Amino acid sequence: MRIIVLPIFILAISLSATPALAEEQLPSIQAPETIEDAQQFGLQILQGLPIAMQDVWRTQVLPLWGNMWSIAKNLWDKTIYSIVRGLWDQALALFGQEVENRKSLFEAEFQKEKIQLKQEIEEQIPESGKTLWNLIKGFLPQGGE
Repeated sequence: MRIIVLPIFILAISLSATPALAEEQLPSIQAPETIEDAQQFGLQILQGLPIAMQDVWRTQVLPLWGNMWSIAKNLWDKTIYSIVRGLWDQALALFGQEVENRKSLFEAEFQKEKIQLKQEIEEQIPESGKTLWNLIKGFLPQGGE
């Protein structure tokens, strides 16, 4: 009987002491009596917010996100990756040779489009050959002379 009562007694004492310790750690907050006191109290809160946010970010948010990332990555690796990889391999087997065959055609067509765009830009902007100084002189009275 004594063996059962002693651990229960120790547990009861330790649990009853915990709220008392927690209350002693918290500073007492009193209502400000003047506007200056309220202003000072508000500044103290505003100055403490970045530190509190940084502490919460480091101790709670980042570990939570890291845990979520590892769970998602494990889920991806174990289930979805094999399915996606199999579909990709099948698509590559079907279309890979055709893409390689048409690669030279794509490159030639790209060069043609590039030349056409350069010509269109030169037609749209006829003064593209002017230097910056020539453009500035155009805005000055009497053509900058």
